[in-house]
Amino acid sequence: MDVFLGHYALYILLGIISITTLIKLSSYIVLDLQCFLSPATKSNNNNIDIYYDKNENFRYKFLYKYKDNSWRAYILEMPYLRGRDSRGIKIHTLNDNNSIYVCWNCSITNKEDMKNVAHHWADCLSHYISKGESIWEVAS
Repeated sequence: MDVFLGHYALYILLGIISITTLIKLSSYIVLDLQCFLSPATKSNNNNIDIYYDKNENFRYKFLYKYKDNSWRAYILEMPYLRGRDSRGIKIHTLNDNNSIYVCWNCSITNKEDMKNVAHHWADCLSHYISKGESIWEVAS
């Protein structure tokens, strides 16, 4: 169940569907976040990254885009937060036209650097899910 809910946590965070609705739909519908991406983005697979946290407990999927003179890591998949606070201020995400991306405090001009930031963010979020400690405490 965690894997299924983790795959669609973004839907829940965006308020598109509730957990109850997701559980009801799980038997009947298989959705993929790719269907919401533009055709140009779909074909640009070199900007999509699947990452398992350092303990290999959780799976993340990122889409890297260069926007406003900086790289961003848009979160396509992330684990279910298991009741933890999902506000952007707690899990360090920002919103851009209903797309959630990793919050970072400076411009990143290199995609590889953005990948490293996204992977570090994922490890910190995994720790937050498992232990309840804030991302700032883990990242420091």
